[in-house]
Amino acid sequence: MRACPAIVVPAVTLWLAFVAPAQQPIEVKSVVSPFGSAQRLHAPPDPAEPKYTLWVHYPEDRGDFLDQLQYLADLQRRFAERGIGIAVTMPPPAAKRVAACTPAFTVGSIAEYEPARDGSVMALSMSGTMAVLCRSGSADTVAASTLDGAVDVLQAIVDDKLDSPALQPMEETVRALLVNVIDSGELGAEVEKCVAAWPRSGRVRAMAVLFQWWSRGDLEAAHKAFEEGLKALADESLPMVQFADLVLRGDRHDPRHAKTLAALLAPIAAASPDGVFTQLVYLRALLRAGQDRIAGRTAAMLRKHLEGRGWDQLVFAETLMEANTPAAFRDLAQQAIGAVDGGSDARWLTAARHKVLVRCGDLEAAEKLMVEYRGKNENRSGLNDDAWYMMVRPESLGRFDTMALSQCEEMRRLAGASLGYNSKDTAALALFLNGKVEEAVELQTVAAAAGGNAARYVGRLRRFQAVLAEQARKKGTEPKK
Repeated sequence: MRACPAIVVPAVTLWLAFVAPAQQPIEVKSVVSPFGSAQRLHAPPDPAEPKYTLWVHYPEDRGDFLDQLQYLADLQRRFAERGIGIAVTMPPPAAKRVAACTPAFTVGSIAEYEPARDGSVMALSMSGTMAVLCRSGSADTVAASTLDGAVDVLQAIVDDKLDSPALQPMEETVRALLVNVIDSGELGAEVEKCVAAWPRSGRVRAMAVLFQWWSRGDLEAAHKAFEEGLKALADESLPMVQFADLVLRGDRHDPRHAKTLAALLAPIAAASPDGVFTQLVYLRALLRAGQDRIAGRTAAMLRKHLEGRGWDQLVFAETLMEANTPAAFRDLAQQAIGAVDGGSDARWLTAARHKVLVRCGDLEAAEKLMVEYRGKNENRSGLNDDAWYMMVRPESLGRFDTMALSQCEEMRRLAGASLGYNSKDTAALALFLNGKVEEAVELQTVAAAAGGNAARYVGRLRRFQAVLAEQARKKGTEPKK
């Protein structure tokens, strides 16, 4: 088997998972894609042309592609005989390298297409690369989603349900609702509609879990939604990783979830050794499950794939601090932060550094860092908003809670007795996310009463109280009333 310079797979068995049998080179020809005219460099040996094609464009043969490669091949295998093909387009050099490896899906070369970048790097890493379903030979869009959710779109086509909710625009709905669910609200009906439309989307299934945690504070209902998500995603590798990412970052208090996800992610990570997002999520699961030794090996292998990926370097560093003994990973985390380009967002650099310092017990240095940060960076949104959005935005959820707490402590110091109930609500959440559950209950009780016992305040209070009661049960003590 000839080597492919841009895709390194350490074992032949893994390589065969997404490479088609050897075949004669096909004739290069122009084909219609939703991204423009493409030169088809490779196609799987299917007996008939598909009726529909799911197109995905990648700017390179690394990044998202290496995370999604196995799943693309899996979708091709599952839907080829049902009249649907999978095709990727890339710039010519990357397309040639991938086509030379005879993957299980079609590969096209397209020279000038530039995918729309309608969000931050973090938001893009959350949602993944867009996939566009067209009738074969046409550029007219039948449906569009990310690969997380694509299987529900394809199944609707196979079942000839052209009026299926799965074919409705997915991304705007899911992104907006996910933000609002974490921010809390009476959104149960909307969440149920999303689950019904895209039952095998990892983000949608995670949303159902997060809704119970963040909006209702119902720990048992959250665990039930977790188990339902696992069942629905059992055969969906990429959605399972998306699900695990949000669930792991959405709560630190139930050890069952991390242990279960670490076991489920192990074969997925083994099959995607070069997928940075997959490996980062697996690393978090291992550390949260207390499997530091395996995590250490995973981290060592992951480092070589992070060069030039600033956001992923910061995620790598903050993920390492999820270990039970974070000091053991301090040098590795600081090296990752040090490799980030100086032009990167100062807020996220500070947040990653702060997490390392706090988790490793260097509290004096952490406070000095924050004083310097506040002195250099005008905080236009205010301390309350800065902390709040750091805690509830899907891209930063569960990553930088130490910095959020620091901002809340400064806010409380400056405001004193005049601190409003909305800010007390923010501070209580920061306390809770940093393990100060009893303090969180006390402050949230005051905030909820002052806020007229609005559902969002009461939902958070219910969550804090439930976790405190569970901690007391394990210790054999009664929580304070």
